[in-house]
Amino acid sequence: MTLAGIPSDLRRELDTRAAVCGVVGLGFVGSETVHSLLDSGFVVRGYDLNPEAVSAARARFGESLVADVSPGVLAPCRVVLVAVRIRAGAGDSVDTAPVRDVARALAGELAPGSLVIIVSTVPPGTTRSLQPILGEGIHLAHCPERIDANNAKFNVRNTPRLVGGLEATAGDLATAFCETICDRVVRVSAPEVSELAKLLENSYRGVALALIGEVTEICHGHGVAASEVCDAAATKPFGYQAFFPGLRPGGHCIGNDLSMLRASGVGVETSPRLLDAVLQVTDGMAEVAASRLEGFGGPDSLRGARVLLVGVGYKPGVGDTTETPAADLVRTLIRRGAMVEFVDHLVDEFRVDGEEIPRRNEESLPPGSFQAAFLVSGDASIDPQRLRKAVSGVVLDVGGGRIMKGPMLGVERL
Repeated sequence: MTLAGIPSDLRRELDTRAAVCGVVGLGFVGSETVHSLLDSGFVVRGYDLNPEAVSAARARFGESLVADVSPGVLAPCRVVLVAVRIRAGAGDSVDTAPVRDVARALAGELAPGSLVIIVSTVPPGTTRSLQPILGEGIHLAHCPERIDANNAKFNVRNTPRLVGGLEATAGDLATAFCETICDRVVRVSAPEVSELAKLLENSYRGVALALIGEVTEICHGHGVAASEVCDAAATKPFGYQAFFPGLRPGGHCIGNDLSMLRASGVGVETSPRLLDAVLQVTDGMAEVAASRLEGFGGPDSLRGARVLLVGVGYKPGVGDTTETPAADLVRTLIRRGAMVEFVDHLVDEFRVDGEEIPRRNEESLPPGSFQAAFLVSGDASIDPQRLRKAVSGVVLDVGGGRIMKGPMLGVERL
């Protein structure tokens, strides 16, 4: 990438890592962004309205990060990355107020010629709508994050970064900047392209999982495990990407981005029939899992049963319970008359609809203490044999079995 055409002072500051960088939003994505900037040699400042997020970032990065709840902390920054969460609401609404509020705060703080990069996942047209708020003197681009929690292979450095500049200079500057923190940058023609590409990436996974959800019900109707069917299909070395049965996708991203992409289609008067169906299928997977377990234990076998959920994070190996599908399973089991508890060494407290779910640890799992269990996101710290002895009835793997630290006898698969 040539830096020709970029103002010489910014070119020099990027080349020498002298440009002070700001990160707005110090949640998971923002904190990982701070880490990548520090690792690349930049001086970094952080801003978040939530004092707890600021405190957590200070604790993680120490004196390497100056962070505050006031946007004034960003005044010295030449490059600011915005990593606030955008939520799809009920119906066809998407609340972009958080990113617009940030733009208003930055407009009064940044010097002319500064670069603002939106890393949040946003509906198409959002980045463009921020330029009048920021003012003509601020360069603006969309460069969506592609961070996958607990992925041992791909990280910020080796995952290609999309750059959609609002105009040519913004695109040049954002490309030059992103090349300092990742190995490959892919320039696209407009921010609407990168905005929609990010929604497509996450929605692709949601669509595939919905297909597996429907196949799971078909498999059960024919008396076979969907997991075995998916294992068999995965042996094909071309033309097929393997997905496996489980509960709906958890975390903020996939379900939220499916809804956001759907709303983006409705906004331009298209009819997103497939996305409607995907959301309907994935929302019903907890019922499918509960019915599968009752298929082994008999009708009403959950009524009065003590049921243990193993791992309640939104995905295996993660202690974050944001939009966890375990909550759907709790609601379903309680409706069917079960008494639910959980074990997860990464999660200290788990609430569903305001009600605290009792927590167990490995030492408090005596033999026969539960009538059934679900391996939801799993728990690699638990001795599989002790867990199996603690359950007198069915243990059903709904996705978490792959991270358990050894084989477990007598486990049924979804």
